[in-house]
Amino acid sequence: QRRVRENSLSTMRWSSLALVLVVTCQANAHATHEALNSTVRVALAQILVLSSDREGNLVRMEHATRAAKVQGAQIVVFPEMSLYGWINPDVFNTSVPIPGRDSIAVAAMAEKHQIMVVCGFAERAEDGQGVYDSAVLFDSDGAILLKHRKIHILSSLMSPAYTPGKADASNIHAVDTKIGRVGVLICADTMPSPQWAHPNVLDAMRTAAPQLLVVPYGIVQPTRNWPEFADNFRGVVVTTAANTSATVLGIDSVGQVMDGPWKGQVDGGWSYIALPGSLTSSGVAEALDRVGADRDTDLIVLTVPIPAHGI
Repeated sequence: QRRVRENSLSTMRWSSLALVLVVTCQANAHATHEALNSTVRVALAQILVLSSDREGNLVRMEHATRAAKVQGAQIVVFPEMSLYGWINPDVFNTSVPIPGRDSIAVAAMAEKHQIMVVCGFAERAEDGQGVYDSAVLFDSDGAILLKHRKIHILSSLMSPAYTPGKADASNIHAVDTKIGRVGVLICADTMPSPQWAHPNVLDAMRTAAPQLLVVPYGIVQPTRNWPEFADNFRGVVVTTAANTSATVLGIDSVGQVMDGPWKGQVDGGWSYIALPGSLTSSGVAEALDRVGADRDTDLIVLTVPIPAHGI
């Protein structure tokens, strides 16, 4: 009888251990599944950006931010140079450092609506001797989490030109946030070309391992090239997703260039979201079907998947 009781106890111990192992494995599998299928509700605010209309552009940003929050977005992203317009020599007189009045205004917007924000700025250099084409990621409490200065600045379009950002890890980086690991680049930084002094920006960003990569764009073309040029823009965003292994938010504006050799060309809209191959059934990077309107304002609010770290 003692032997029977011992065998029974031993069987119970092994059964309990097996149950613990099964539950643990199921929990780990569930956690892995959740990691591989993390999602973020994003808003791409394809707004009208008027050159030098700081107050008006801020009003349009406020409206879009409020609408994004109402629709449940966790982060709202705005185009390149959202406050002053991209090719705008006036920024050499009106821009301020970051932090400064412009970033403080957008930080207050983020805090007011309790939503993360990415916005493009004209950033006065600390020594006052130049201006950067920058983008900032704000937390939902208004804190600055990340700042990126555009590296590929197309110096022929303005004189003086914007000051290029550094092509190193101090400027090409990502940060861990409550919605995942987020990186930021700006427009031409995502366009590899032999003409650039630093052609491997996307390789450097891939090393930073973002899950979500936000790219404010200023895609301008002569009116006659729209909407056909949207396919080229789509290709840039998809290639960026493929080369960085991140979900990419490519946000463009609507407006018109008012100065320089591209005067009269227009921002065409057509904002895109692209997924890396790890998140598509085909195994290759693809753009989502929902895209920004053709040469009109739009607000795209979607729940999108982001890859797990290391994928």
